Amino acid sequence: MATDARNYPLSELAAASGLLFTTDLVLDVFGVLVRHGFPAPALSGMDAALLHRALHSFIYGPTNIPGHLTGEEC
Repeated sequence: MATDARNYPLSELAAASGLLFTTDLVLDVFGVLVRHGFPAPALSGMDAALLHRALHSFIYGPTNIPGHLTGEEC
């Protein structure tokens, strides 16, 4: 059954409702990736920063915040 319904990105109201975006969320996603056979993140922190940005964009919608990593810096 195909549907166009979406839950993400969250509406501004839902985003302001107290849902927390934490470093633990990013680490949990890395854990899932590793369990599925993907490489562990690099210790430099760049992988974590880029995953943080991607998850944040998925959950809250794309943002263009000056100073945040876009992937161009890699």
